Amino acid sequence: MTEGGTFLIPVILVVILILGIISSIAAKRRAEERRIALQALAARFGLTFQPEIYDAPRGFMEALSGVQTTTEQFLAPFQHLSPFGQGHSHEVKNLITGVHGELGVLFFDYSYRVTTSNGKSTTTTTYYVQVMTVTLPLWLPVFTMQDETFLLKIGEKFGYREVEFESEEFNQRWFVRGQDTKQIYELLHPRAMERMLNVGPYRWEFGGNMIVVLNSSYLEPPAIERTLVDITDFVNLVPKYFRQDHRL
Repeated sequence: MTEGGTFLIPVILVVILILGIISSIAAKRRAEERRIALQALAARFGLTFQPEIYDAPRGFMEALSGVQTTTEQFLAPFQHLSPFGQGHSHEVKNLITGVHGELGVLFFDYSYRVTTSNGKSTTTTTYYVQVMTVTLPLWLPVFTMQDETFLLKIGEKFGYREVEFESEEFNQRWFVRGQDTKQIYELLHPRAMERMLNVGPYRWEFGGNMIVVLNSSYLEPPAIERTLVDITDFVNLVPKYFRQDHRL
């Protein structure tokens, strides 16, 4: 190797190190700006923002899933949903909690890691999920709504049960899967379907007294605010007769 090449290697390493430090500082600054914006969002809706799980209002958390002492206990109500229960190093942060109208609100950032090995090397990947949950004084059927995709169409041929609607536009946008089709149709009536054509491409999980909306990356506060409005509008469109028959 030439003398110039020998000199160039440490210079490149120093540049890479400096770029890494700059990137880390910028990421921390963006995270702090997002936390400040989330706190402002919570305040606008009369909700509480807590950066860490252990600072969350205990009363609300107990009502949701019992006394919380660990992240795993906090996540217990979600274990039947994907991707909860997968991977390791589960982390919950940036919680927004409280009451909005008739809804109990719990929004938070969730991350987990998956480690794989091919026998020669090990790779760990971190996944980020935005979780937006509300509880309401109604008992809902168990069903899922998510964007129509080619993979879901393939899955349908292998046993997935899709609920079809009269609106072809809605069928093209949403893959709805559940068992109690009568109750699903009662909730997803024409006005509700029209409203759901204008929401973000997230996964909606219904069941018991909970609606859980999931996104496969952290959302910025404006998108989180829109989702809270979307959920509220959906709940407001629940028919009166359904409320009377399924009120807790």
